Amino acid sequence: MNAMIEIPAATQAKLANPAGPGNRHAQIVEIASSLIGSGFNPDEAFSIIRPKYADDLRDAEITGVIK
Repeated sequence: MNAMIEIPAATQAKLANPAGPGNRHAQIVEIASSLIGSGFNPDEAFSIIRPKYADDLRDAEITGVIK
């Protein structure tokens, strides 16, 4: 992971409070957009986002948003 890139405070707040079912997709779109816009590559964004959500959220949904 790129230690030189800082995650914006608003994005950190969203990562600290992941949305539940029904709101997760929209939140992941916001988080992924912020991370990619800040300079993280898609794999780095996935590795930041994935651990924040329960296993019932499929990896494919996250990668679909990121890529």
